[in-house]
Amino acid sequence: MNELTLIIIGINILVYSVVTLIQRAQIKKTKEINDSMKDYMEIFDINKVKEYVRMQEETIGLKAIHLISSEIKLNKTIQDTVDKTHELAHKEYMEMLGKKHIELRDFTIKVLLALPESEVENILDKYLIENKSLLKELISSVKKNTNNN
Repeated sequence: MNELTLIIIGINILVYSVVTLIQRAQIKKTKEINDSMKDYMEIFDINKVKEYVRMQEETIGLKAIHLISSEIKLNKTIQDTVDKTHELAHKEYMEMLGKKHIELRDFTIKVLLALPESEVENILDKYLIENKSLLKELISSVKKNTNNN
């Protein structure tokens, strides 16, 4: 073997040694990355993640139920308040309206009593159609009470 062959063989051995060292370093780095990924993945235990998700869903469900029940209570309170207020307002209005109707009825009877009988009939037929029979009864009742006294 001559010197040239020995030099080529030496360069080959040197290149293979460098490549082997580089590959060993890459393998070592890959192994370190795999080990760290394994440690990282152990943090995320699937069962623990599932349990956490289930607890979150349950919490959301409970919050929704609480919100709905609170809204139902609030709606009932509002409805009760509105009903009571409406009832009081209606009662006040009816008392006021009743007093006004009595006043108008009494005034109408006094006016009708002051008119001649033919004109009373004409007014009842023409203007007080809906109240005609009631007013006739009241007029006759007032006339009877006046005659009896």
